[in-house]
Amino acid sequence: MNDIMMGTSLPYAERKRQGLMGRMPHKEESLAQQRRRIYRLVSAMQSPFDQHLLLRQLQEDNPVLFYELVRHHLPELLPIIYTPVVGEACQRHSDLYLRSHGLYLSWHDRDELDDIFAAVEQEVDVIVISDGERVLGLGDLGIGGMGICIGKLALYSAAGGINPARTLPLCVDVGTNNPELLEDDSYLGWQAPRVDGEPYYHFMDKVVAAIRKRWPEVVLQFEDFAGKHAANLLARYRDELCMFNDDIQGTAAVASACVLAGLQQAGSALAETPVLIVGAGSAGCGIAAMLAQLAGSTERVQLFDQDGLVCQDRAGLTPAQQPFARPAAEACHSLAALIERLRPGVLIGVSGQGGLFDEAVLTAMGEVCERPVILPLSNPTRSAEATPAQVW
Repeated sequence: MNDIMMGTSLPYAERKRQGLMGRMPHKEESLAQQRRRIYRLVSAMQSPFDQHLLLRQLQEDNPVLFYELVRHHLPELLPIIYTPVVGEACQRHSDLYLRSHGLYLSWHDRDELDDIFAAVEQEVDVIVISDGERVLGLGDLGIGGMGICIGKLALYSAAGGINPARTLPLCVDVGTNNPELLEDDSYLGWQAPRVDGEPYYHFMDKVVAAIRKRWPEVVLQFEDFAGKHAANLLARYRDELCMFNDDIQGTAAVASACVLAGLQQAGSALAETPVLIVGAGSAGCGIAAMLAQLAGSTERVQLFDQDGLVCQDRAGLTPAQQPFARPAAEACHSLAALIERLRPGVLIGVSGQGGLFDEAVLTAMGEVCERPVILPLSNPTRSAEATPAQVW
């Protein structure tokens, strides 16, 4: 079946030799001809979501053609394969499920993990793993988080050249706290409240141990875990195998690069520039930590969320928030007022609150800084704090 997946590019002589005569049209297409034909089909579709579904089907049926197409049209197809369109696919994951791609590890499989991984014949270089508790800005989607793992690995192969046959998307199913999924007859994951606390971490320990046993040299990327778990899992496993958390470290690396490039254009130095990060979850704290490290101090980096400026008297401060917590006397609950007081040169949004950077906020930034760096990073698009047009 691997040869029939080549489709019409399989030479006529090979079709005959392998008993595949009549299984496909007569014409022998080159890979370039196949690519152009499929591109016309994708381009004719009016709905980005329909385009996403077609590309996912192509990825399953003919991965060679899929990556040939995506590599040649990456800027155009990037938002179709991944954000923002992948968000809807994650929300509708169970309804759209036709065949398995990757591994689903249920809480009920916790004593069978070694056998599950031993049955995977392929060698694996990169795994993207998610428990689906905080998918993009969409919240708890349970096993819908698998769509992010699939999409992220597709990008790594298309843009980074990683062999897709040596990648593995992996979804950890420990239940869901999404009431809609708990009541949805079509939901294919475990319909029970999420396992949490020590049982959760014990299960994750077993998953990581089984991965290390099967593929000791693998790169393990954690994706879309809730903030309460993300930093703990990073600290727990970072010295055990080659792993990283994309929401904490990946987002921080890209955001920091953008900040440094923007400040260079503005003629400003990071160490002298106040930074205001709106959103104090795993992404916001990860960005804050990296910028503070680059600046050599936490003093000029502040965090703001739905409860206002993150201050030292707040109950339930996480370890990642504590270095940036301000004295209680500095408490402020208005973003625009805080901008006027802090006079930041950098404003970063990772709040998941669409439109949060409204006219008052953007006007305040323009008044306190001649050339501010403004990065509304929340996704999908409807969750972005502002659009580029609004900022301009």
